[in-house]
Amino acid sequence: MRNRFYGAVLAIDCAPSHIPRLGITAPKTYGNAVSRNLFKRRVRAIFQKEMNAFSDLAIVVLPKKGQTALSFEAIRNDLLEFAHVSQHTTTASR
Repeated sequence: MRNRFYGAVLAIDCAPSHIPRLGITAPKTYGNAVSRNLFKRRVRAIFQKEMNAFSDLAIVVLPKKGQTALSFEAIRNDLLEFAHVSQHTTTASR
């Protein structure tokens, strides 16, 4: 079962997993290689720091259309909001 979450700046696909897994998609429309790599580094850093929040999920993160040069805080806010929503959804379905 796959779900999609839309935050302010990110779209996140998720599926159940035994271990936390992360996939990142940064299309060329997001910007040049430098900005795409910066986006991916920021997502990875947040995921590693907050790994406990994603303990039973496999997620794929991508920027919403029209988004460019996202700040660390904007990405972090969407990822943590997703983690909060997904934990409540998982808890409610058990």
